[in-house]
Amino acid sequence: MNKLVLWICVVCMGMFLTLVLLFFVGFRFNTSDSIPKGIYRIQHGAIEKNSLVFFCPEDRKAFRQGKRRGYLNHGFCPGDYGYLMKKVVAVSGDVVSSTKDGVYVNHSLLSFSKPQTHDGLHRPMTFWPVTEYTLKPQEVLTMTNQSSLSFDGRYYGLIQTKQIKGIVIPVLTW
Repeated sequence: MNKLVLWICVVCMGMFLTLVLLFFVGFRFNTSDSIPKGIYRIQHGAIEKNSLVFFCPEDRKAFRQGKRRGYLNHGFCPGDYGYLMKKVVAVSGDVVSSTKDGVYVNHSLLSFSKPQTHDGLHRPMTFWPVTEYTLKPQEVLTMTNQSSLSFDGRYYGLIQTKQIKGIVIPVLTW
């Protein structure tokens, strides 16, 4: 029995050390519905439309509320925020409108972008209202393209490219 317990401890320790090593060499696990669930590798490069990015939220009202309500995890970003992974849907020069009907980029309605009026616990949600705003250099809009329930740009608005810590490349998704 003692050998079995020892063997289980060695296997668990080995798995834990493997996960820590993968984290430090740039692998991340996504368990949210914002982008496909799975394993991603972080790399650095030009931030372009349709890139999947890994970023730190700023300490502003929408993100503070998101953390308080549990939409965001605690983590290693300033302000004890967890990283977010989202798709870049608008970059410098794109024209964005965010209405109660959804988010438009260059006058095209994005899928899954209609803001929810209440969250799963029936708390009111406030969306980011903007009309015909042209993104400036260093501004991007991040959203999901697969979940109407994601906490994304329709609620927190634009982010700055300096908040982006890397581009995430899918390794294994499901």
